[in-house]
Amino acid sequence: PNDLPPFMVEVMERTGLNKIELCHTFNMGIGMVLATDRPELALEILKKRGEKAWVLGQVIEGTGQVVIN
Repeated sequence: PNDLPPFMVEVMERTGLNKIELCHTFNMGIGMVLATDRPELALEILKKRGEKAWVLGQVIEGTGQVVIN
């Protein structure tokens, strides 16, 4: 559980939940989402500040039909 915040490790230890149960119970998903037209710059800034960040997707012109992959 070294990728969990320290307080969540304590919650896991006190409750006996395993990591999967902990993530489901406390909805530990993506977190904050930022939409930008300069993802490389955003990643650079966030990583310099010690944040874990990655490109989640992109917005593209479409046909008006929704497609979820």
